[in-house]
Amino acid sequence: MSRFQRIHADYLSRVGVECGLFVAVDHLRRAGRLSPDDEALWLAIDDWFIANLPEPPHYCDGNAVGVVTWFKTPLPAAMRRRVEVGTSLLSKYGVPWSISESDDPGEIVYEDDFQVAVIPPVRGRPSPLPAGVTLGPTSGGSKQSFGTDASAAARRHLAYYATELADRANRPAPPSRQRQLAAFIGQCHARGLSMILEVGCGGGRDGVALRDAGFSYRGVDLTPEAIDICAERGLLVTVASAAELPFEEDSFDAVWTMSTLMHLDGDGFDRAVAEAGRVVRPGGLIAVGLWGSEPPQRRVDEHGRLFVQRSDDQVREALSMIGSIESFETGEWFDGGGHYQFGIVVAGGSALD
Repeated sequence: MSRFQRIHADYLSRVGVECGLFVAVDHLRRAGRLSPDDEALWLAIDDWFIANLPEPPHYCDGNAVGVVTWFKTPLPAAMRRRVEVGTSLLSKYGVPWSISESDDPGEIVYEDDFQVAVIPPVRGRPSPLPAGVTLGPTSGGSKQSFGTDASAAARRHLAYYATELADRANRPAPPSRQRQLAAFIGQCHARGLSMILEVGCGGGRDGVALRDAGFSYRGVDLTPEAIDICAERGLLVTVASAAELPFEEDSFDAVWTMSTLMHLDGDGFDRAVAEAGRVVRPGGLIAVGLWGSEPPQRRVDEHGRLFVQRSDDQVREALSMIGSIESFETGEWFDGGGHYQFGIVVAGGSALD
């Protein structure tokens, strides 16, 4: 492995070299290409680098005139996971990218434990930008103020869970959740299922229980801090949206998702349910738990978290589109009609009446 590594899009920036990862994703953001969730996720990652690098302006090409950044190898795990989110966004929005390695990338004008800023030895003429990409000035500071209203709401949501994750990871699950997880584990064992995906894994509390029960476990969560905590617990977790799972069809035997899909607005809930059905093999199980309401309601709590609480009929209808509803229960009713909903679906079966 070479001493330095540069992750970049394949088009040339106005600095005259391949456009660095952070600038390339920001070009997409400025063009309005990123979804609100993707924009919120990337802005949070961008701020993480600002907070964790000794001299943050250098991580973004062009903040020092004519200078580009190379990371030192190997990248720390927490940094690498966030870089991988950036490359996945470039791929998702159709921007080709590459990784370059070198022991001598150019004249070094700045260096710390993680990166070097160099004057490139060769420069070219900037490329025409890919379709749907806007060239804009880069910034060494937080870009949060540039977000859309929708992404601002998503950022508040992510920020709340980023600060709560460590506590939630070690907080005992309530008895009802323990009972539901035990029932799901028992059904999976009875059917000989082995590969389980958790959607909205948080700090990995349920993931540890599933792994310790003998399953091959994968998790996804929108919060990068969740991936850090889960990695410390030995869990394999990826940053991803429930509505756009980064897995092939029929990749898993079962999906477990609790208290996650109720945060999805618009058609996000239906898309997430469909995604769960897509990645589970026929005959596998999909367990969904969420807070609902009779009548349905949409609210934002004091922490900025969005709750879209659907009726039992709405949830059952969505679940019936991906298979046969094995069981559906409600409990923990509160004044105003709020209650918890928990359903288990056999993937690919015909819907129950």
